[in-house]
Amino acid sequence: MIHRKYGGSTAARLFQCPGWHEASKDIPKGTGSSYAQRGTDLHDIQEHLRNKQIFPEDIDIHTLHPTLTPSELQDYIHATEIAYRWTDEVLDKYNLDYTAQELFFDGPLTDTGGSIDMSAWGEEYFICLDYKMGNGVVPAKDNKQGLFYLWLLWDNPEYYVIMKEKKLVFIIIQPAQGKPDIWEVPEGDLEEFNTQYTRKYKQSKQPNPPMAQGPYCKFCPASSTCRVRIDNANKALQLDPKMKETLLESLELAQQLEGWSKTVFAEAEGYLKQGEQLLGWALAEKRAMRKYIDEQAVYELIKNKPQYLTTPKPLTPAQLTKLDMPKTLSKKINALIVKRSSGVCIVPESDTRPKINMNVPDALKNLIKK
Repeated sequence: MIHRKYGGSTAARLFQCPGWHEASKDIPKGTGSSYAQRGTDLHDIQEHLRNKQIFPEDIDIHTLHPTLTPSELQDYIHATEIAYRWTDEVLDKYNLDYTAQELFFDGPLTDTGGSIDMSAWGEEYFICLDYKMGNGVVPAKDNKQGLFYLWLLWDNPEYYVIMKEKKLVFIIIQPAQGKPDIWEVPEGDLEEFNTQYTRKYKQSKQPNPPMAQGPYCKFCPASSTCRVRIDNANKALQLDPKMKETLLESLELAQQLEGWSKTVFAEAEGYLKQGEQLLGWALAEKRAMRKYIDEQAVYELIKNKPQYLTTPKPLTPAQLTKLDMPKTLSKKINALIVKRSSGVCIVPESDTRPKINMNVPDALKNLIKK
C-alpha cells in the first residue's frame, strides 16, 4: 500500500496542529493493533467484492481468514454484509452508474496523497465513499478526510472533468453508526478547504511549526512526548480541581490530557514488557473476568432463546449467568465459562497484586527496540 506523509487520515490533525509532523519525525512507527488489522481485512473484502462484481454470499470469509475464532468470523460476516448492502443503497439513492475502488491519487502539494475506498458518479452527483469498520462513530459532515479525498480527485484532470458540473457528496459506511452517514458538500467548501489546507501545510514546513492540543492528538505518534501536552499537564497540576472559578479550565485540560495519560501509561507498559525497569512501577495481572471458552458452542445452546442473545452473539458471561434458566442449560453454559485475566498492566509498586518480572534477555530487548 502506498503512503504519503500528508494523507487523508491525518488531515484534521494537520488543521489542529501543523507541528505534529516535525514532533513525530524521530519517533519509531509502532506495530498495528488487532483492531487495525480487522479494519484492513474488512476493507480488503469490500474491495474484492466490488472488483469481482460478486456478493457477500459468494465468498467464504473463513477460507480467506482461517485464523478467525467463531465469534470473530460472525463479526466479519455481519460487518461485510451490512457494509455491502449500505453501499448498494447509496449507489441506488444517488443513481450512480460508474464506480472506482481503491485508486491512489497524488495531491497538488509535495508528499500529499492517498487511497480512496470508492468514488462513484452519475448524471447529477459525484460521491467519495469511505469505509470505517471501528466501533467509534465518525461523522461525515465537515469531515476533513472526506474533503481531502475530494481535493485529490478535484486536482486530477481526468476526474475534474467528471466532477466539475456535479454535486459533491462524502459518505461514511460504518456499521457502528446504524446507517450510512451522508454529507452533501456545500458549494464553496472544497475551495475553502484548499485554501486552509495549503496554509496549514506551509506552516508545517516552517522552523518550529505551531503546535496545539485537541481531539486529534489521540493517534498522533508524538502524543506522549508532545511539549504542548506536557506544558498543559504541568498547568493542570497547578489548578485546584474543586475551585469553581477555574473548573471550566480544569475540565478542558482534563479532557485534553485523558488521551495523553493513556498513551504515557501504554508507553511505560511497553518498556516494562521489554524487561526494562521503571522505579516505582511494575507489571501485574489485570483483573480476572469471566470469558467463554467457546462462544460458538454457547451460541448453539441458546440460539433459539432470544432472551439470552444480543444479536448475533450471546450475552456476556456476567449478563447471562444472572438470568434464570433451566439447571441443565445453566450447567452446560457454566462449563463453557472460564475466569482469566486478559493480560498484564502497569501498576504502582504499592499495588497489592503479585508483580511480574518479564526478564527479557538483552539480545531480545535490542531486537524489540529495532
